[in-house]
Amino acid sequence: MDNLLLYLAKVSFGTGIFYLCYILFFSTDTFYLRNRIYLLISLILSFIIPLVKISGFSTGIVPVEPMKRMNDIILSGTLIESTITEKVSSLNLNYLLVCFYFGVAGLLLLRVLISVTKAYSIIRKGTLKETAFPKVILSEMEYPPFSFFPFVVIPGNKYNSADYTEILRHENAHVRQGHTFDLIFSEILIAFLWFNPFMWLIKRSIVLNHEYLADNIALKTSGNIKEYQYKLLNIPKDLMFVPLAHNYSNSVKKRIVRINKRPSHNYASLKNIIILPVVATLLITCSLNSKESIPANSSGSSGDEKFISINDFRNSEVPKTDLSKHKDRDFEIYRVKWDTLEAYSISTFQLKNSQLEEHTDFTLLLKDEYDKASYKWVNDSSLLFNLINPSKKLLKSYRLDYYKNGNASLGVVEDSTK
Repeated sequence: MDNLLLYLAKVSFGTGIFYLCYILFFSTDTFYLRNRIYLLISLILSFIIPLVKISGFSTGIVPVEPMKRMNDIILSGTLIESTITEKVSSLNLNYLLVCFYFGVAGLLLLRVLISVTKAYSIIRKGTLKETAFPKVILSEMEYPPFSFFPFVVIPGNKYNSADYTEILRHENAHVRQGHTFDLIFSEILIAFLWFNPFMWLIKRSIVLNHEYLADNIALKTSGNIKEYQYKLLNIPKDLMFVPLAHNYSNSVKKRIVRINKRPSHNYASLKNIIILPVVATLLITCSLNSKESIPANSSGSSGDEKFISINDFRNSEVPKTDLSKHKDRDFEIYRVKWDTLEAYSISTFQLKNSQLEEHTDFTLLLKDEYDKASYKWVNDSSLLFNLINPSKKLLKSYRLDYYKNGNASLGVVEDSTK
């Protein structure tokens, strides 16, 4: 859960940085194709960059101390009141958060599916007028002209009007450049980052830039800029919009302002260089760790936490270890009973020189009884393990460290029983 939250936070940070750069440096330029590519790539990079790790960047290294150095025999163990309950409550809260996150994501994905279905429903109810690409559909429903790849849908009352040619040029531009796929792509990403306002703003910028692109292409063949603007203003504003489609009456005022804007100078394209330091900064930032905890002589990778039972044996009945059931790094603990006392014997197993070696490292004398244990290898030289008694709510945590000189130390990592 923590890893998911951190990843989503980094993705959200990336989208925010890319969007601010777009607004500050690129949004006012008339390089609409460049802007389309930038917006799409910024979405992709925002999801990829947090997965890229650059070694050597951290805000500080905090070595893990052994806490308390111990001898081979340790006397400890007291009652805890709430540790296990708190861990269960934390797990329940995390589960609820995950369910809520994926629940909203699922609803938004369902909305995308419903929008696609609705667009095709309007298309199916219309009349196919032109079979060549892009296909033209005449519709009698109360919707503005719109495009949804590979179709252009025109209201029936516009087919024989003077506006038809301009509308068709504009919507054909949407279809030929595949703008529908940009919309679907951005909507799917929004479903997974629905809490991030920058995702919604980027999607709005993508739609608006699509309109600028289509207007620019339509005007190249129209020739009469003023007449084209009048026809935009003649589109009724009270018509229902088609979700996940390019509606001809979308953002008319902004489009008219942009139509009358002077083309950007070629030297404005030099601003493209800004993208490189932005990407580099995000790569470094996402590779930073606020704290990097490392043990002495650490190496290797961490493993998953495992739970095992603690078995009882008489001192004379301790079985010989079956090495075949252990992997390259493993852990074993059992309780040995003598006539007058009980002790917990700890053994670890590591693969060295292609041979599995057993280390009977420590014996613990504890006044409380534990019937379960959990353990996790932090790296090749460090092991964390817990002794657990769920019925009595007993918990004791230890850390076992190996050193290059062959010695080992056992320390209390967290004594939550106090």
